Amino acid sequence: MIAAVSEEHQKDFAGFNISFDNYHSTHSEENRELASQIYLELKKNGFISTRTISQLFDPEKEMFLPDRFVKGTCLSVNLKTNTVITVTTVAQPTAQLT
Repeated sequence: MIAAVSEEHQKDFAGFNISFDNYHSTHSEENRELASQIYLELKKNGFISTRTISQLFDPEKEMFLPDRFVKGTCLSVNLKTNTVITVTTVAQPTAQLT
């Protein structure tokens, strides 16, 4: 599928007389290796961590709520001032990085 879409894009570019010295895919082995290297260095140096979080859920829509949908007063007794509730998540990698 990636190769087919790339071919379609290149045909579209050619139709507008747009050319590239180097046209490449982010779905390449080189990109996978570089992304893995960056990820592993960040993780090794403590910039990426795994943690358990609480996240608001809408049972009607059956989905977790992105922070842009959550507004109001925080009811936590630990907070001294009213604040906007923000729910954040950390995306987990979908592939094994080695």
